[in-house]
Amino acid sequence: RIDRDAQVQRRLQLLKAAPMLEGTEAATLLALAERAFEEQMRQGDVVVRQGFEARKMYLLVSGECAVIRKLEYPHKVLLHLKTLLPRDLFGELGVLIADKHSASVYAQSDVR
Repeated sequence: RIDRDAQVQRRLQLLKAAPMLEGTEAATLLALAERAFEEQMRQGDVVVRQGFEARKMYLLVSGECAVIRKLEYPHKVLLHLKTLLPRDLFGELGVLIADKHSASVYAQSDVR
């Protein structure tokens, strides 16, 4: 139980440091921290895939990710939309509106 409480507190601090969550009520942040879990991915891994159902939102703790959108028309093009850095939140829009991911996110380094 102590270990679980320490994990929740650590996650709570990470959420509080996320600029996109600034101003979020403490109770909401605590609820997110209690439901959160950590994933580690290696450089080159696909974190989220464009067109797939959004079921999770992510907070990047360490490493870098690239947000890439694939366009099919008028030509096949891969657009690099953004580089995600620690404390960036992503995937939240698809979860909030129950939609599919509008872009893919690739780990540019080992990430957590």
